[in-house]
Amino acid sequence: MADSFEALRKFVAHEVQSQREIRAVASEGQRITPAKMLGIFLESALAKSKRSRRHFARALQIDAGLATAILDGKLPDSEIDDALLVDIARVLKHEPNTLRLILGRSIVPTIEAEIVPPPTVSPNGSDEAQSGR
Repeated sequence: MADSFEALRKFVAHEVQSQREIRAVASEGQRITPAKMLGIFLESALAKSKRSRRHFARALQIDAGLATAILDGKLPDSEIDDALLVDIARVLKHEPNTLRLILGRSIVPTIEAEIVPPPTVSPNGSDEAQSGR
C-alpha cells in the first residue's frame, strides 16, 4: 500500500509541475511586448529575404549588439526612434508604417514620388502625346 501511495504522490507531483510549466509558458505568450513583436516580425523578414543578423547590423550601420537587442525584442520600443524605424524599413524593403503599427505608433502619410500624368487621348482615340499635337 505504501508503494501505491508513493506512486500516486509522484504522479500528482508530476502533474502539478506540468501544469505550472504550461501556465508559465501561457502567461509569457500573453505578454508579448511591442518591441518583442517587432523583433519577431524583423526576424521573419530577414529569414524570408535570406539575410543574416550580421547583414542587418551592417546595412543599418549599427553595433551587432544593438541589432541583436532589436531583433530579440529586448530593446524597449521607446528607445527605437522614428528615424531608426524608417532605416529598418528601408533595409527590409517594408513600408515604415507597418513597423509603426507593430509598435502601436501613429502612421505617417507616405511621401509619393511625383506621378507622371498619362498621355492625353483625343476623343477620336488617337494618342496626342505620340502624334506630336
